[in-house]
Amino acid sequence: MNCSTGEVIAVVLSSCAELDKFQMAKEIHGYVISDGFQDYMFVQNSLISVYGKNGNVEEARNLFMEIKTKNIVSWNALISSFAGACFCDEAQEIFSQLVNLDDWKLRPSVVSFSAVVGGFAAKQRENECFEVFREMLLSRVHPNSVTIASLLSLCAEVVALGLGKEIHGYSIRALMDKNILVGSSLVNMYTKCGDVMDGCSSGLISLNELIEKMPFEPDECVWGALLNACMIHKNTDVAEVIKSRLNLE
Repeated sequence: MNCSTGEVIAVVLSSCAELDKFQMAKEIHGYVISDGFQDYMFVQNSLISVYGKNGNVEEARNLFMEIKTKNIVSWNALISSFAGACFCDEAQEIFSQLVNLDDWKLRPSVVSFSAVVGGFAAKQRENECFEVFREMLLSRVHPNSVTIASLLSLCAEVVALGLGKEIHGYSIRALMDKNILVGSSLVNMYTKCGDVMDGCSSGLISLNELIEKMPFEPDECVWGALLNACMIHKNTDVAEVIKSRLNLE
């Protein structure tokens, strides 16, 4: 039993979470207990994540409570577990516990904030989502591409074009607009918000420019989103151009 073996177990558990191999993860959990790895923090944190991603948030919470000395990864794993399962109020409650800890070493990170933002965004709870985002900025924690993509996704679903444009502006100032996740989310937001009107509209021009200025080659998902918007708004001329790009008849 050694630390390097524990690290390997943690990596394998993380892979199980990403690949949706929960049964395998449970078997590894049994091995962790029988061979005495349950006190290795990186193994404990990985177990929280794997149970959380499977939606078993109460087991994730139990594992979290068993950790004697928790680090920020432990807190983030639990917050992400509840937020990912759309228990956003519970995620925010755990987040608040982290904020109120009397330990200057344990402060919410970009992962903590992004998880809560993403949870509220998934439930289309606009006010709470942007309140956490404002708190994030006030705390001087810099949003990442995941944070921005979650906000843009929310704007797309609730058709909040004005807010979406503000987030677009923020992403430009933060030099994140060239990120592939943010770029794709911008296209999705503009199309779902109906910023594609007709061939001479400013909305369509801005969207075309957005795609053309992407530092990466737009994939089929990006072009598909634009094509869908053109079809919805009966923009047949542009739709034909996109079809030719996608080799569609």
